[in-house]
Amino acid sequence: MKKKHRLAAIFSCCLLLGTSGLSAAVSAEDTAPEAYGYGDVNLDKTVDVSDAVLLARFAAEDTEANISAEGKKLADVNQDGGLTSDDTILILQYIAKLIPALGPSGEVTNDYKTVNLMEGIEAGQAESKPVDAAFTGSQYAF
Repeated sequence: MKKKHRLAAIFSCCLLLGTSGLSAAVSAEDTAPEAYGYGDVNLDKTVDVSDAVLLARFAAEDTEANISAEGKKLADVNQDGGLTSDDTILILQYIAKLIPALGPSGEVTNDYKTVNLMEGIEAGQAESKPVDAAFTGSQYAF
């Protein structure tokens, strides 16, 4: 029984240590700004989902989501002067390879490709049924 408790404690510590690093502030003071690209919110030299999550938390006013001054500059990928969910969406689009680049290059767009999900599907006729007391009663109970 003690062995299970030790394993559970070790596992819990690993989980806590792994998640506590997400909200740590990163400083870019020792690194040249050109080493980072737009969208690299956490300044780890890659644009990935962790950048989008950190920015989404910051935009949602999560007090533990710390972003350095340099990270804030790079997080504003649409260059509108604010850090919003629009920036997060653009980062996710970039990760999914839906847009070619992030930043002031002018290549960032909000153009979404639409797909007709009903193409080739014909709508059928719905059959109606009169409303009875059992149906009404179950709706009110819900």
